[in-house]
Amino acid sequence: MPSIFSSSSAHDIQALSAFRCGTSCIGAALDVKEVYNYYQSNLNYQCTAYKDGLNVVVHCLHHDASADSDSHAFYFMYGSLVLWNFTAAREAALIQEARSLFTRGTLEEAEVDDFGYVYDANTVDAKSHIYKDVIHLTTTDIMEKLAVSFGLAQSAKLSVFEQTTESTISNTRHIPEQLAHTGKISLSRTTSGSRSTSARPS
Repeated sequence: MPSIFSSSSAHDIQALSAFRCGTSCIGAALDVKEVYNYYQSNLNYQCTAYKDGLNVVVHCLHHDASADSDSHAFYFMYGSLVLWNFTAAREAALIQEARSLFTRGTLEEAEVDDFGYVYDANTVDAKSHIYKDVIHLTTTDIMEKLAVSFGLAQSAKLSVFEQTTESTISNTRHIPEQLAHTGKISLSRTTSGSRSTSARPS
């Protein structure tokens, strides 16, 4: 099996054999306490909770004796999860499990992004970065994956906000147009307020 460390440049990225990293935003929030209790207590996974200001993220280590390396799952309280080194099938199962057990305000359609990742040791001063949907890590340190996961999770959440905003604008575009043409709108205050929130996840 080839080394997971590569000295190839970013321009040779297509030749690298990348591991898999999946990012999803599946709801308004995740009950990270339930995540921790479920995997740590019920399934005996090694879980750790980290706090960054008001945000809490739970990391669960999934060890598979038959695999070449461990897999890592990060659950963010604002509804995102980032999964490192899982198969596509296992990712889908974990996402469905999270939607069923831990999610509050579940989105009808999850925001999903897929990346590859490699350990890039080509330079002493290398920094983690993303190039052509491949994440370059400089170490196998879990804290580096955590730092990158924060960015990926927030990006997925922002994508949901953008889609919600676009949907709200689309659903209410006729209101200012009608007001400009007639000087009034044919909606009650309650109805117009509900229109503006109809695109939010339930």
